[in-house]
Amino acid sequence: MATPDEPHEFERLPGLFRSWELNAVLSPGHEYRIEQVDAVQDGTVLLAIYRGISRDDQNQPLPPWWAFAW
Repeated sequence: MATPDEPHEFERLPGLFRSWELNAVLSPGHEYRIEQVDAVQDGTVLLAIYRGISRDDQNQPLPPWWAFAW
């Protein structure tokens, strides 16, 4: 059974990410689901990241895609 703090929906973060970019994208206090989407020619895996939406976050949009650029 889900607790009130557990997300019941997930939003996809814009873009695809490489595994070494996860530290810059993920932040504490959120639940994430990560799926392998594809691999580039050199074998690097591309990942789609979904962030859990808690009841408190449902009215707050995701940051724009460029907020994840570093």
